[in-house]
Amino acid sequence: MKPGLFLNILLLLLSTNVFAQKILNEKFEASKGKWQLPLKHISLVEDNEKRKHSAVNMFDSTLRLITDSAYKVFAVHDAEVVGVFEVKGEYTVVSKYGDYFISYQRLSKPSFSKEATLKAGQYIASLVNRTESQYSLELTLTKENGELDARTWFNWSNAANKGLVK
Repeated sequence: MKPGLFLNILLLLLSTNVFAQKILNEKFEASKGKWQLPLKHISLVEDNEKRKHSAVNMFDSTLRLITDSAYKVFAVHDAEVVGVFEVKGEYTVVSKYGDYFISYQRLSKPSFSKEATLKAGQYIASLVNRTESQYSLELTLTKENGELDARTWFNWSNAANKGLVK
């Protein structure tokens, strides 16, 4: 194969991949404000957007969805699972769609592994009890290396969801 032809094919593949990534990002961004909550029952939502970690000079944008039982957790968006991690009996599932990552933390062991494909509304795992009195799902949304305010991606119009955000 001629070097010029190889370079043209390589550039075509790279530009196709960049175009596909842009389409994925646009589709993801179009879902902002429309997500269903990943739990059926929630007692309180803690929004940590303004809590600053002084040691590392960063803001914590993790959304904590607090409940009273080990309810099932459901995917909020279609995505590919890029990581399943376990620390001391709690699992974290990290999914990716375009340049966006969604992290679901404080879970029981999921029934799938890395490279699985999730669909919005699909069961991921159940919550694990972190304390004696409550369960919580920690959800973090990032794009590339920056955290986003996950709270703004959910549809809070449901009457049962009003008044939950602290």
